[in-house]
Amino acid sequence: MNQQEILDRVWNYFITQKNPQSMSTEADSTTPICMYRTSTGNRCAVGVLIPDENYHPGLEDLGAVDWIVTKIRERDRLQNPDPLPALEQLGEDMRALLLEHETFLTKIQTAHDTTPLEDETFEDMLRERLTRIAHRFSLKVPQ
Repeated sequence: MNQQEILDRVWNYFITQKNPQSMSTEADSTTPICMYRTSTGNRCAVGVLIPDENYHPGLEDLGAVDWIVTKIRERDRLQNPDPLPALEQLGEDMRALLLEHETFLTKIQTAHDTTPLEDETFEDMLRERLTRIAHRFSLKVPQ
């Protein structure tokens, strides 16, 4: 998957299909946190890219893309299987995607995670942020 395909998929999920932000208070907190996938099936901008068979709830404990990439690099550097089941379940293709597009995915994840929760502004603000990302990476803005 290239950057345009990633942007298209995220755009389709949030802007075209109008799916909600994946915020949850499931982690025993009253402050909403962004999750790759909530118990109701909502997904974040990176969670949209993770196939069902590659999702593991342990990803929620690993945090943002840059932390997951750090764990993948540590695993590869040590040349041994990582004991973290979430990394193993991601699969080779998804790990490669995260490594190859770390900066781009971090920008998209940040755009999603920092957009206010108000339903009436989420879609418009995310559309604006994704459009800026498209321009910055010389990509076509989806319609």
